[in-house]
Amino acid sequence: MNFPPHPKRLPANACKPELTSTSTKSLMPTYVYEVVENGQPTGERFEVVQSMSDEPLTKHPESGKPVRRVILPPHIGGKYSDGAMNRSMANDGKLDKLGFTKYVKSGDGTYEKAFGSGPKNIQK
Repeated sequence: MNFPPHPKRLPANACKPELTSTSTKSLMPTYVYEVVENGQPTGERFEVVQSMSDEPLTKHPESGKPVRRVILPPHIGGKYSDGAMNRSMANDGKLDKLGFTKYVKSGDGTYEKAFGSGPKNIQK
């Protein structure tokens, strides 16, 4: 899956000069916007820290080009995040300890058991 480059982050006071307090900025969400031309995204994205009660931006704060807010899924880290699960499942020792059986392809339609319980070989 190809993702666009990480958006440029604009300071909170780029859109609202009165928002300069560090404590205020830390409580506000960061929104991602993308520049659009003729209703199509150009690939340019940027982030703005703004209050949830603020109206979405319609123009780029620096260039004045039309923009729209991009809805992105939240990034949730921790024990069950995709990255942690991929690292955990790539470790054969952990899989064996958890009771899984792993087979590795050894030939055309033949799989050999790497660890776990079950038959030594499996054939298609």
